[in-house]
Amino acid sequence: MLRRLFPGVYEGWIVVGSAACVVLMIGASFFYGFGTIFNEVINEFGWSVAATSLAFSLRSEVGGVAAPFIGALIDRLGAQKVAIGGVIISAIGVLLMSAIQTIWHFYAVMMVIAIGSSAAGGSVGLVAIASWFEARRAFAMSIMTLGGGVGGLLVVAIAALVEHFGWRDALRILAAVMLTVGIAFAVNIRSRPEDHPQP
Repeated sequence: MLRRLFPGVYEGWIVVGSAACVVLMIGASFFYGFGTIFNEVINEFGWSVAATSLAFSLRSEVGGVAAPFIGALIDRLGAQKVAIGGVIISAIGVLLMSAIQTIWHFYAVMMVIAIGSSAAGGSVGLVAIASWFEARRAFAMSIMTLGGGVGGLLVVAIAALVEHFGWRDALRILAAVMLTVGIAFAVNIRSRPEDHPQP
């Protein structure tokens, strides 16, 4: 889609920009901005910090365990399909999070989010970018990873959503953004065709 909007731009840079935007969205939603939602969940249900913190440990562990399987899927299906699937799973996880009622729901949903964010996150973008660049590969990869850091700037927007709509509706809005904007970028994350020259 973006290739038609920027016909004169080397396609590898479109992949870089798209991957950076997906990483930005994942970082803003699940790492930087989740603290705001986390506090609201604690306040509503009265769960202990220790009990809810376990969910974040589960997210890290599940994401780590899923990584080699995601790598195998990238090899088999290609970066684009895995990125799109990761965004969809992430959005489903966020939507399910808006409906949680028990601590076990919270744990289960965080594991779903871990799988989705691992699939849509850095590894798939790095694999795709590596295929498009040779001489400027490190620079291109650094631009993509910058997206994760910039995601912290969106914490204010997420906090505003929570303040105006409540944490459940804020999560539903985030899920809708992921399914639309996230997929619009994810479709551009693809490996370089064999017959396409590198810069």
